[in-house]
Amino acid sequence: GNLVAKQNPVVAAQLSAASQREVGQGVERGKVVRVPYGKDGRPERSLGRRFNELIIYPVFSGVVIKDLAVWYRQFATLIGAGLTIFRALAALEENTKNPKLKEIAGEACKQVQAGGRLSEVMAAYPWVFSQMHVEMIYASEEGGMIDQVLLHLADYVEHDLEIKRMVSRETFYPKVVLFVALMIMGRTGLMGGQLAVVNLVLGTGGVGYFANTIGFGGSILLAIFAAYVTFRLFFFNVSGVREGYDMFKIKIPVLGNIVRMFALARFARAFAALYRGGFTIPRALDIAGRASGNAVVEKVTQDAMRIADQGGLVSQHMRRTGLFPPMIMDMFQTGETTGNLDVMMDKSADFFESEAKVKSHQTAIIFGVLVFLFVAILVGQAVISGYQNLGHQSTTLPSEN
Repeated sequence: GNLVAKQNPVVAAQLSAASQREVGQGVERGKVVRVPYGKDGRPERSLGRRFNELIIYPVFSGVVIKDLAVWYRQFATLIGAGLTIFRALAALEENTKNPKLKEIAGEACKQVQAGGRLSEVMAAYPWVFSQMHVEMIYASEEGGMIDQVLLHLADYVEHDLEIKRMVSRETFYPKVVLFVALMIMGRTGLMGGQLAVVNLVLGTGGVGYFANTIGFGGSILLAIFAAYVTFRLFFFNVSGVREGYDMFKIKIPVLGNIVRMFALARFARAFAALYRGGFTIPRALDIAGRASGNAVVEKVTQDAMRIADQGGLVSQHMRRTGLFPPMIMDMFQTGETTGNLDVMMDKSADFFESEAKVKSHQTAIIFGVLVFLFVAILVGQAVISGYQNLGHQSTTLPSEN
């Protein structure tokens, strides 16, 4: 299909226009399946499908981020060795161990063989491939540099994996402390009554103890999960709601700065990958802003994108917002004028990630110590109260003559 398009400019124009209208195709039994798109350029999905894509599929899709990084790197190696996209996808389908990625490779192989695009199949799996990934693959299919883009994506995914591992590692100790606190205090202890572990020692039984601790903690998690699902399904995309929510997260003392640093790191890393992959500054700003995962950053980049379209300096607008550190804006302005924006933004991402790592480590230690002290004070208070009650009972006993 691509060879015919190159030989016939009219066909090429028709294919390009059709691809822009119908990004988001899937494959079913070897046939192209069109996914309808709404006014905002996103698929029109039912409530059940949105629930699956937002909640179920990201957890139970069977594709972890580590497998995706390996998949991209293997794909780039096959293309770099001289294989066509079709043969590379066929090889991936045969050799990929992850069942879901094997299935996607097989569907993409049929799509490409029928004259379609890899990006169309990827767009049908938004819980596996983000919009940034789809956009970069689509651009590489247009420009013929898919092996380089796949390597950039592999690097980007590996950096994202490193951040996730770091966050999980730094929050492990506070999670353990909170769990131990729940098992000691339970619902009664948190409500100012007797500690759950004391009730267990006094012989209330294991069933009552687990209802007081695990059951209580599970009910809290269930309520949080229900609130999260409701927010994501009904309020997350409402104009102004998500931006207000993300602004609130940034304004939280101590934690807000960490949230901002990680969002800026994702933006900088995504922008570097997009710019290096041949995207213009406005287009890179648009996609990288959404890849940051923060609506405040996205709004700033959307405004900067319009300034870039008018030929203005993006760095001046972004500096005025106060969201980005001045040093990073100096680096952005240097890259903007010299043309090496990808290098400057990669260095900026390294800076944001290192700062976020240090602050996350410090915050995790402080939070863990504070929770430990809180539990220790409550346990001490319960012990003192127990001895006081025992002493009061001994003084009220009738004296023997």
